Amino acid sequence: MCFSWGVFEQVLVQLVIMGAGFAILKILLPFALQHFGAAGPIIVTILTIIFWAFVIIVIIKFSFGLLGCLGGIHFPFAK
Repeated sequence: MCFSWGVFEQVLVQLVIMGAGFAILKILLPFALQHFGAAGPIIVTILTIIFWAFVIIVIIKFSFGLLGCLGGIHFPFAK
């Protein structure tokens, strides 16, 4: 199954939701973790790295799925 315009719409909506959620977390996490002292900023940095790694993995999967539809190549992990 290849992508349709509805899929692109949903991906854009999900990206906006993820971006808004990340912005809210970036604001609230320092306040929530301030009682950890010096470890608080380190935890925020680790969570930021994990978030961006997840976003990049999703983009890679989406890109390979799109390439599979355009070129007629079907990758085993792109559904």
